[in-house]
Amino acid sequence: QIICTPDAIKHLMNAMMHNGRLGAVAPLLLKKISPRVIDSGGIENNIFFRFTNIGEGETTVPANAHERLVALSGAAMLLRKEAVDDIVSHGGGNNHEFFDEQFIAYKEDIDVGLRLRQRGWNIAVVPQSIMLYHRNARKKATIFTDAAERHRRSFRANAYSLRNQWWLLLKNIPITRLFLCAPLIVLMECGKIFVILITHPNTLRILPSFFTGLPRIFAKRRAIIHSRHR
Repeated sequence: QIICTPDAIKHLMNAMMHNGRLGAVAPLLLKKISPRVIDSGGIENNIFFRFTNIGEGETTVPANAHERLVALSGAAMLLRKEAVDDIVSHGGGNNHEFFDEQFIAYKEDIDVGLRLRQRGWNIAVVPQSIMLYHRNARKKATIFTDAAERHRRSFRANAYSLRNQWWLLLKNIPITRLFLCAPLIVLMECGKIFVILITHPNTLRILPSFFTGLPRIFAKRRAIIHSRHR
């Protein structure tokens, strides 16, 4: 559920009009139940390629938020049609997808952000644009608090989130960077699987669909890498 403040969309439009290379912009999302607390100032990732909301749970936007930004929350964003057409025609799959239809749900907004940046489009969060957001998921600080969160979520949410994380990396991350970060990624994902085995082993029923979907993911990867903006 999203609630727009009076000038939220106006500020997003102004940002777009003043920068022709902005492919997508997003508001600063505040928590509906606590409007002084940030829900998302965009999405960042760490050395383990764990994607989290910038500033979540804080009351001020971090000073370097724009440097940490890798994607925008799919809860609310404004996109330039030219940018949408661009990523759809370069690596959008057989059906020329915007949101990747294989993902079904979860991580598809991060996928879009990475694809926009691959094609040379900029993205930004406009802090003057405020929207209130009510989400079901809670902040997950570690793989251990993630285990507690899994008790609240459905099989679908847990399984798709796990599978789509792996597809996301294999589809979008340059091979050199993926290779260099492989030990850290494997460490994180093995820790995640260990927790899943203890708490919700049925989540791993998603593994067959992960493997059967790999040929299509690799085909999209080839299209994305070959069309990367120079």
